[in-house]
Amino acid sequence: MTPTNFPTPLPLLSHLAPPPAAEKQSQQLLAAYAEPGRHYHTLTHVSCMLAGLETHGTHLTESERLAVQLAVWFHDVVNDARATEVGGNERESVGWWRGFAGLMVGAFVAFLTSCCAIQVPQCV
Repeated sequence: MTPTNFPTPLPLLSHLAPPPAAEKQSQQLLAAYAEPGRHYHTLTHVSCMLAGLETHGTHLTESERLAVQLAVWFHDVVNDARATEVGGNERESVGWWRGFAGLMVGAFVAFLTSCCAIQVPQCV
């Protein structure tokens, strides 16, 4: 169970993907960072990084802030302590991000297609 005093990625992800996908991804991220056996890359780590962004990221634009928040949530989501390949966990974390980004792109294309179909039929 995820402690309630930690931030949730759902509000951030809800800006980027349809509600079911954002909810699922949020639950998966929270579960990953709460896995037993994690010692450093935990929800506490994520929370501290997000707090640091609030303190030191005041100069960032909204889109830059969004990018950093996403990086914070996804950068250590895969954390296999038994992994022997240097950088393997990071590579797997990037793969997780790419999977979610693919959902965003698909939703965006569907949205644009539906807008074009409604307003400008020759767009489709």
